[in-house]
Amino acid sequence: SASLLTAATIDQASPDFPSVTRPNGLVEAMLAIDDTNDRLTAIERAGWKAPADHADLVPVAEAAALADHLRLLAASPEIASRPTSFRDLLAKSQSIAQRLEDQLSTVPSGDPARLSADMQALQATCKECHASARNQRSAPHEVRATTGAATPPPTAP
Repeated sequence: SASLLTAATIDQASPDFPSVTRPNGLVEAMLAIDDTNDRLTAIERAGWKAPADHADLVPVAEAAALADHLRLLAASPEIASRPTSFRDLLAKSQSIAQRLEDQLSTVPSGDPARLSADMQALQATCKECHASARNQRSAPHEVRATTGAATPPPTAP
């Protein structure tokens, strides 16, 4: 249970805070996945081509990056301790991302309706995973951004 800290306890705390905290592990991977997903969403809005305001984006390269992020995350030791439901959703996301890459690597690029359906399926899988794992207060693991270390949740008194 929560309680107020005394002034003495607060005074004993170190005032040295890092100016920058770099996430790692699962947090770092999810940030990279989110950034890549944002770029793919912009590509989708542009008709599965490089957006006029972001001509440096290459659709197949972004889809490949997303598939790679998911593949590397799935192979990481940190994921082995996650619940089967988490790993299953990750595998499903990985499969959809690979399908996006495969479709975008064809010339001409894949069917826009099918690409968009896969993009919606991918986003639905992400939301499902977030609802069941990330957004639960009683999740089996909490990830600290400073170390990326998985720790069990605190036990009730």
